[in-house]
Amino acid sequence: MLGIGLGISELISESAGVREVVCFLGRLIGTCTVFYGFFLARKLGAGDIKLMAVCVGILGTWKGILVLFAGMTLAIGWTWIRGVVCGRGCLPMKNQELKLAPYIFAGYCISRISGVI
Repeated sequence: MLGIGLGISELISESAGVREVVCFLGRLIGTCTVFYGFFLARKLGAGDIKLMAVCVGILGTWKGILVLFAGMTLAIGWTWIRGVVCGRGCLPMKNQELKLAPYIFAGYCISRISGVI
């Protein structure tokens, strides 16, 4: 019977301050808003945008942007290298999608190992 009658506001105030929850939600919604145009243009998938939003929400604005920058740099570099080696130019084929999750994870790992985060 532990926890019966415990409201959401009590759970939020016990586990984290209301300020931290509001800041997390603000960063989450802000990141989704910034990248929504790329989704509409079919340049990014919805899952990639949600992953980026959670990264920025959890890590904070500047550390999250650093991880996203590192991940995007890795994705662009790998796409360019793959294009040069395969002889198809620098970009993937027209209907080929590039999954960003492994690159964002690699950017997080590199940032974590280097001591930036």
